[in-house]
Amino acid sequence: MVKGILVKILLCLKELSRDGNCVSQLIQNSTMASVIPFLNIDDETIQTPVIIILWNMTRVSNKNSAKSCAEAAEHGAIPILNKLIEQQTHKAMYFLVPTICKFTSHAKDETLFELKKHNMAQFYLDMTKNGVV
Repeated sequence: MVKGILVKILLCLKELSRDGNCVSQLIQNSTMASVIPFLNIDDETIQTPVIIILWNMTRVSNKNSAKSCAEAAEHGAIPILNKLIEQQTHKAMYFLVPTICKFTSHAKDETLFELKKHNMAQFYLDMTKNGVV
Protein backbone atom coordinates (compact mmCIF):
# COMPACT_ATOMS: atom_id res chain seq x y z
CA MET A 1 0.00 0.00 0.00
CA VAL A 2 2.79 2.46 0.90
CA LYS A 3 4.62 1.68 -2.36
CA GLY A 4 1.44 2.42 -4.33
CA ILE A 5 1.02 5.79 -2.62
CA LEU A 6 4.68 6.65 -3.20
CA VAL A 7 4.42 5.75 -6.90
CA LYS A 8 1.30 7.91 -7.28
CA ILE A 9 3.02 10.87 -5.62
CA LEU A 10 6.08 10.45 -7.84
CA LEU A 11 3.89 10.20 -10.94
CA CYS A 12 2.12 13.42 -9.93
CA LEU A 13 5.46 15.17 -9.48
CA LYS A 14 6.55 13.79 -12.85
CA GLU A 15 3.51 15.35 -14.52
CA LEU A 16 4.03 18.66 -12.70
CA SER A 17 7.67 18.70 -13.80
CA ARG A 18 6.54 18.52 -17.43
CA ASP A 19 4.62 21.77 -17.09
CA GLY A 20 6.76 24.84 -17.81
CA ASN A 21 4.75 26.87 -15.31
CA CYS A 22 5.30 24.38 -12.49
CA VAL A 23 8.89 23.25 -12.99
CA SER A 24 10.41 26.47 -11.66
CA GLN A 25 8.35 26.20 -8.48
CA LEU A 26 9.39 22.57 -8.05
CA ILE A 27 13.03 23.57 -8.43
CA GLN A 28 12.71 26.49 -6.03
CA ASN A 29 11.12 24.18 -3.45
CA SER A 30 14.04 21.72 -3.56
CA THR A 31 12.08 18.83 -5.02
CA MET A 32 15.30 17.07 -6.03
CA ALA A 33 16.33 16.73 -2.39
CA SER A 34 13.03 14.99 -1.72
CA VAL A 35 12.93 12.57 -4.66
CA ILE A 36 16.58 11.61 -5.31
CA PRO A 37 16.76 9.28 -2.25
CA PHE A 38 14.13 7.09 -3.94
CA LEU A 39 16.66 6.21 -6.67
CA ASN A 40 18.28 3.98 -4.03
CA ILE A 41 15.24 1.71 -4.00
CA ASP A 42 15.92 -1.15 -6.39
CA ASP A 43 12.51 -0.92 -8.09
CA GLU A 44 12.13 0.48 -11.60
CA THR A 45 8.52 1.47 -10.89
CA ILE A 46 9.86 3.93 -8.30
CA GLN A 47 13.13 4.85 -10.04
CA THR A 48 11.59 5.66 -13.44
CA PRO A 49 9.43 8.63 -12.37
CA VAL A 50 12.36 10.00 -10.34
CA ILE A 51 14.60 9.79 -13.42
CA ILE A 52 11.99 11.55 -15.55
CA ILE A 53 11.49 14.24 -12.90
CA LEU A 54 15.24 14.81 -12.91
CA TRP A 55 15.27 14.88 -16.72
CA ASN A 56 12.45 17.44 -16.84
CA MET A 57 14.06 19.63 -14.19
CA THR A 58 17.47 19.59 -15.87
CA ARG A 59 16.30 20.39 -19.37
CA VAL A 60 15.09 23.83 -18.32
CA SER A 61 17.70 26.15 -19.81
CA ASN A 62 18.37 28.63 -17.06
CA LYS A 63 19.90 28.97 -13.61
CA ASN A 64 17.19 26.68 -12.24
CA SER A 65 18.56 23.79 -14.25
CA ALA A 66 21.99 24.26 -12.65
CA LYS A 67 20.28 24.38 -9.24
CA SER A 68 18.50 21.09 -9.94
CA CYS A 69 21.72 19.41 -11.05
CA ALA A 70 23.63 20.67 -8.02
CA GLU A 71 20.88 19.54 -5.67
CA ALA A 72 20.63 16.13 -7.32
CA ALA A 73 24.42 15.69 -7.27
CA GLU A 74 24.58 16.73 -3.62
CA HIS A 75 21.96 14.11 -2.73
CA GLY A 76 23.76 11.25 -4.45
CA ALA A 77 22.21 11.01 -7.93
CA ILE A 78 25.44 10.73 -9.94
CA PRO A 79 26.71 7.31 -8.80
CA ILE A 80 23.21 5.82 -8.98
CA LEU A 81 22.57 7.17 -12.49
CA ASN A 82 26.00 5.94 -13.57
CA LYS A 83 25.27 2.46 -12.17
CA LEU A 84 21.92 2.33 -13.98
CA ILE A 85 23.57 3.42 -17.25
CA GLU A 86 26.23 0.71 -16.90
CA GLN A 87 23.52 -1.94 -16.46
CA GLN A 88 21.96 -0.85 -19.80
CA THR A 89 18.67 -2.57 -18.99
CA HIS A 90 16.66 0.07 -17.13
CA LYS A 91 13.31 0.91 -18.68
CA ALA A 92 14.17 4.64 -18.39
CA MET A 93 17.46 4.15 -20.27
CA TYR A 94 16.32 6.67 -22.89
CA PHE A 95 16.49 9.42 -20.23
CA LEU A 96 19.58 8.32 -18.30
CA VAL A 97 22.42 9.35 -20.61
CA PRO A 98 20.94 12.73 -21.63
CA THR A 99 20.19 13.47 -17.98
CA ILE A 100 23.71 12.75 -16.75
CA CYS A 101 25.06 14.83 -19.64
CA LYS A 102 22.97 17.80 -18.46
CA PHE A 103 24.94 17.85 -15.22
CA THR A 104 27.83 19.54 -17.04
CA SER A 105 25.74 22.38 -18.50
CA HIS A 106 26.23 25.55 -16.45
CA ALA A 107 27.51 23.33 -13.63
CA LYS A 108 28.11 24.81 -10.22
CA ASP A 109 31.37 24.04 -8.43
CA GLU A 110 29.58 21.55 -6.16
CA THR A 111 28.27 19.61 -9.16
CA LEU A 112 31.68 19.56 -10.83
CA PHE A 113 33.19 18.26 -7.58
CA GLU A 114 30.64 15.42 -7.44
CA LEU A 115 31.26 14.57 -11.09
CA LYS A 116 35.01 14.43 -10.45
CA LYS A 117 34.56 12.43 -7.24
CA HIS A 118 32.64 9.74 -9.13
CA ASN A 119 35.09 9.62 -12.07
CA MET A 120 32.54 10.93 -14.55
CA ALA A 121 35.23 12.54 -16.70
CA GLN A 122 36.17 9.03 -17.81
CA PHE A 123 32.49 8.28 -18.46
CA TYR A 124 32.21 11.30 -20.78
CA LEU A 125 35.48 10.39 -22.55
CA ASP A 126 34.26 6.84 -23.06
CA MET A 127 31.04 8.19 -24.56
CA THR A 128 32.96 10.15 -27.19
CA LYS A 129 35.18 7.16 -27.99
CA ASN A 130 32.17 4.92 -28.46
CA GLY A 131 30.36 7.42 -30.68
CA VAL A 132 27.46 7.92 -28.28
CA VAL A 133 27.64 11.71 -28.53
